[in-house]
Amino acid sequence: MMLLEIQESKETTTPIQIFATDLSEQAIIKARIGMYTKQDLETVSPKRIQRFFIKADTGFRVNKAIRNMCVFAQHNILHDPPFSRLDFISCCNLFIYLDNPAQKKALNTFHYALHDNGFLMLGKSENITQSTNLFAGFNKKYKIFSRKTNLGTRTLPALLPRYAQQNLLEKNTLTTKKINHNKLFQWITTD
Repeated sequence: MMLLEIQESKETTTPIQIFATDLSEQAIIKARIGMYTKQDLETVSPKRIQRFFIKADTGFRVNKAIRNMCVFAQHNILHDPPFSRLDFISCCNLFIYLDNPAQKKALNTFHYALHDNGFLMLGKSENITQSTNLFAGFNKKYKIFSRKTNLGTRTLPALLPRYAQQNLLEKNTLTTKKINHNKLFQWITTD
């Protein structure tokens, strides 16, 4: 919604494509449907509700213009191939569920996925301390980092082997059930 509002204020027609991913299939299904109750939208302004939502029997549905900008997919950043050529990645509150090696792998994947002038946004309690060679601070208040360039050849991060993947999934089954699935990874690109 904000991207469309910014686009209109600048009178540009840059195409916007949002990749919204999550480990949970149920979260993806809910997001794809785009139905929200009045309580879900308490923090959304009446002006935005009127503009970007359609009243339905059970609440409000995101309008078609917004839904058409979004591609929803189940995705595990530790073993699925990364998206690439992205301008912005937001993964707030992901790292609190990952140990240090997994965080480092995720940051390598994000660095690979971003354009040279791309940005990464993390949650308030997250940081990039183990990968300061890949990202530089851009906005401390909002935890936005810029992708560092000139680091040599761009390499695809190694994916976890199948045997490790199964152990990781079994180990994290309880953890993933605790994740708030309304918070999707948001991968945004203007390509």
